[in-house]
Amino acid sequence: FLEKEQGLTGLSCALIGGFFLDIFSSKFIGFNILILLGIAILIKLILKRHVRIPLIEKI
Repeated sequence: FLEKEQGLTGLSCALIGGFFLDIFSSKFIGFNILILLGIAILIKLILKRHVRIPLIEKI
């Protein structure tokens, strides 16, 4: 459901998505990449600090 804390899948998807948005936009190259990477890093920090998923313990 969630990627590992050390996983870079979300950041790489943000980078690729931002690149494709930059190709087809009229803004300068790198604008959408910075926005999406910033959002991805913010989400990772929020999930790391505030979300705890309890593990099911075997009896």
